[in-house]
Amino acid sequence: MKFRSPVLRWGNPMMMMVCCMMVVIGPSFAAEDSIHLDWQRLPDLPDELGVAGPFVGVHRDALIVAGGANFARPIWDSEKRWHDSIYVLRKADDGYVWSDGGKLPRPIGYGAAVSTRDGVLCIGGNDSQQTFREVFLLTWDPASEQIVRTQYPSLPSVARHRQRGNRPPQLAPERHTLLADLILR
Repeated sequence: MKFRSPVLRWGNPMMMMVCCMMVVIGPSFAAEDSIHLDWQRLPDLPDELGVAGPFVGVHRDALIVAGGANFARPIWDSEKRWHDSIYVLRKADDGYVWSDGGKLPRPIGYGAAVSTRDGVLCIGGNDSQQTFREVFLLTWDPASEQIVRTQYPSLPSVARHRQRGNRPPQLAPERHTLLADLILR
């Protein structure tokens, strides 16, 4: 008995599309001058240990890193610490520099973050004691070099690790539209 894969058949529309894309697009990727990436190391985060699970996004050409958690030294022999610091990475004359962006209302991390043209939308998250339903927007004001925080309606259920709780959402239509409009604008 001969094995025939339905995926690798020439009659499969997906296989035909992939082959056509390779023929049409492939040569442009192979050209030496078609793609040029200039990688450079960014400065380390001001917290020398770094943080896991911060809210991260870009607004007005500034990288915003807020909250998160890490372990104090000795790293695996200590309790996890939650942070409320906000750091802003922006371009300077001779590279990139970190600025102090202020503080969040509480130490928090492991929520979801979405960069929008209005700012970085921060959704949910948790600390060592509880999980939060909170939603807020962080915007970078280049004139004052400050982060502005705007509170939004809370989630109907808690969210952590970039996912919602087990219950289905019970959003009122106007709230759902407001959140979707903000993200999709």
